[in-house]
Amino acid sequence: MKGQPPLFSSPPPEGGGSGPSRPSSEAGPVRHLVLIDGSGFVYRAFHALPRLTTRTGLPTHAVYGFVQMINKVLKEFAPDAIAVVLDAPGPTFRHALFQDYKKSRPPMPPDLQVQWPYIRKICEALGIPILEMEGFEADDLIASLARQAAEEGLRVTVVTSDKDMLQLVSDRIEVFHPQRDRVYTPEAVQQEYGLRPDQIPDYLALVGDPIDDVPGVKGIGEKSARELIQQFGSLEALYKNLDRVPARYRSRLEQGLAMAQLSKQLVELAHTAPITMDWSKLRRQNPQMTTVVGLLRELEFFSLMTDFLQDIHDRRPRYRLVDAETLAREWSAWLQAIRAQGRVAFGYLWDGPHPVRGEWRALAMAWTPHEAVVLDLTDPAVRTRLRRCLPDVLTAGDVRKVAHGWKDLMIGLRRLDLDVGPPWDDPMLMSYVLDPSGGRHDLYRLAQEWLLYRMIDPDVVRQVAADWPTVTPETRTDVVGEMADIALQVTRALQDELDKSAHDGPRSVYETVERPLVPVLADMEWWGIKVDVSKLRRLAHEISETVHEFQERIFQIVGFRFNLNSQKQLAQVLFEHLGLQPGRRTPKTRHYSTRADVLEELAQHHEVPRLILTYRNLAKLKSTFVDALLTWADPRTHRVHTRFHQAVTSTGRLSSSDPNLQNIPIRDDLGKAIRSSFIAEDGWALLIADYSQIELRILAHMSGDEGLVEAFRRGEDVHTRTAAEVLGLSPDRVTERERRLAKVVNYGIVYGLSAYGLAQQTGMSQEEAQEFIRRYFERYPAVRAFLDRTLEEGRRRGYVETLFGRRCYIPELNSPDPQVRQAAERQAVNMPIQGTAADLMKRAMVRIWEAFRREGRRSRILLQVHDELVVEVPDDERAAVVETVRSLMETVYPLRVPLAVSVTVRRDWAKE
Repeated sequence: MKGQPPLFSSPPPEGGGSGPSRPSSEAGPVRHLVLIDGSGFVYRAFHALPRLTTRTGLPTHAVYGFVQMINKVLKEFAPDAIAVVLDAPGPTFRHALFQDYKKSRPPMPPDLQVQWPYIRKICEALGIPILEMEGFEADDLIASLARQAAEEGLRVTVVTSDKDMLQLVSDRIEVFHPQRDRVYTPEAVQQEYGLRPDQIPDYLALVGDPIDDVPGVKGIGEKSARELIQQFGSLEALYKNLDRVPARYRSRLEQGLAMAQLSKQLVELAHTAPITMDWSKLRRQNPQMTTVVGLLRELEFFSLMTDFLQDIHDRRPRYRLVDAETLAREWSAWLQAIRAQGRVAFGYLWDGPHPVRGEWRALAMAWTPHEAVVLDLTDPAVRTRLRRCLPDVLTAGDVRKVAHGWKDLMIGLRRLDLDVGPPWDDPMLMSYVLDPSGGRHDLYRLAQEWLLYRMIDPDVVRQVAADWPTVTPETRTDVVGEMADIALQVTRALQDELDKSAHDGPRSVYETVERPLVPVLADMEWWGIKVDVSKLRRLAHEISETVHEFQERIFQIVGFRFNLNSQKQLAQVLFEHLGLQPGRRTPKTRHYSTRADVLEELAQHHEVPRLILTYRNLAKLKSTFVDALLTWADPRTHRVHTRFHQAVTSTGRLSSSDPNLQNIPIRDDLGKAIRSSFIAEDGWALLIADYSQIELRILAHMSGDEGLVEAFRRGEDVHTRTAAEVLGLSPDRVTERERRLAKVVNYGIVYGLSAYGLAQQTGMSQEEAQEFIRRYFERYPAVRAFLDRTLEEGRRRGYVETLFGRRCYIPELNSPDPQVRQAAERQAVNMPIQGTAADLMKRAMVRIWEAFRREGRRSRILLQVHDELVVEVPDDERAAVVETVRSLMETVYPLRVPLAVSVTVRRDWAKE
């Protein structure tokens, strides 16, 4: 290669890297070469794929598509040699031929510019050379390399989605189109285009290529071009026989002669790059694993990391299944080792979805990486011995206890009559506070992300729990031992991440909010809340009868029976039989939509859509709440032990499942009836404590707006005050309608309410709504400034945060798509307010729980839903607990405005 222009733009295989680099296969002749059109693919991926960003806002979708393609090519072709070929910067011979060549192509977008360095880094880390040569496009370089390789007897695969490259196809050269997942041989080109590969330039000379500004012949389309080349064989033969061409094409061809000839020169690939390649230089090296995974982690391509992970067979850990005798004999040595380490991690397994009901299978302990001891708790002797030994660790103040999902383990240990004392750590919550919007925080995913390790599949784990008696001891040991071992290791990695954060917000949220809340939630799930099963059964029966009446009424109007739950049949009834005006079609089925918003519009014109909406609402309430409560109620105690989830929502709010109690309606009669089925035990009552207008109070505090702060400090009706301020009235002249408008605006501002949204909710015109909002911000200027500041900081930092430092990453704030960006702005405005409300509630729950324990109270927190706390109180503690709860909730944090809490004590959970 002496005297040739520079070709390698990344080190050839024997060069550099961040780790050892060696051939991926035994040295030998190169038989199969893959050449990837890197420039073409990256550009197409950038424009074709949905925009992806990291949590810090770095665009990544072009890199993501590129890495997916590389993985696919390596798996499907396993070539001996491979290279990614790129366009070199600067003009080529085609620009000299035609000054308008690629003239309309815009400059490289900034979002793509920042991704190119990662393309190069990925290739280098994967051991794939990058080739480019000044004065030559990637297509021409590929053509030159492919021809040389074919002449030397190699099989060549060109990876590209550019149809220009089909002209290279021969007996030894094939083209792979990754998007179509199709390999083009000479036969495949003939089948799809009706042309030989060597005729592709003639065809393109007629039709042109708008992407590269290749003009072609005006008025000649793809079908016509194909037919003409099929008839005459080539562009030159076509022009020699114009007298035989149909008249409708002849004049166009005559006028376009110069453009046709130029176009062919532009689309014909040049095989003239001055290259004499030693193919061994393109042998792929083994990937530099640490570098590859580091890049994938930086780019947050967690789903792509699976090809680079180790599993239990690679690491060969030392897990031991021990019996009661071994436990008794070795416990002292274990305890000494645990105290020396200052940390122990637990893995646990039971059969069933809920720790209150599930049957214990095993508990594992790990205090040294890659080692664990596993205890089979289906053995009574092991359980007995464990109850004696384990308190030495669980109550030790000098041993940090680690478990993924401590809440569940605390409940499980309580069933063994064991209690846990601090300190403890939970990697699930550590991950959650680092990035609450980052998706799942299960141990399986955390192991992939932080340890580059693939745990035993969760489906296998569930099956092992279900089939425990028949599972081999080795499998039992691996499943449970791995949980403890990985929890130990991943916690160390996450602790390092929390510690090195320049801003201590996530760490503070973990240590002062989330971790202290764990035993509170464990208690809440343990106790559950009692439901009136007889009342629920009556309610279920009544709803069923009402649903049936609605069905019959609908059938009577329509004139025949049909499946009300079938979207297709319902659409036929509404839009064909009844002749109502259809709305949009659903993307997948292409049937007309029967979604609620469509039915609401139709309900203004016909009775059947109105009845269907009511029917659906009743059926959903019955299945989602009434039937679910009956299913989940303990048959002996009639208590429902809903599961509370800390690591789900991006705002920090709790969610619940099995059953979900967060969305029970409050205002309609049926919702009230469902809530009234939640009752206290005899001799007890339900204390319901509700923060009043907490989000508006937080808005007043965080914005510092004098008008809002003054209104809350004086105890005024803030909605009346807002209406009076905006409309220029005295408070006593504000009507109920005007107060409702102000209420919509007050709460809507927190959710990014637009003029359109206000008009939709209130019946105002959009102009009136816009004017109302304008005057609102005129009267409360600090609110506007706070919202603007929040958005500005969110765009700059990539995240917004609560008063206590809880972060929510919203990279879409910098999206070029207006719809995506506007949705992100609404989220960014709302999250600090709603998240702070969640933080305040959680801190209040911890304070109340600690007060009950300190004072020896029997009262217990049962539920937390939205801004409401439900406590079960024995009659003899009622007066004292009302005062305790109110005081601790109102003084949980010193805001600029007072926090107000309304407290009611009732037999059931229904609102007054």
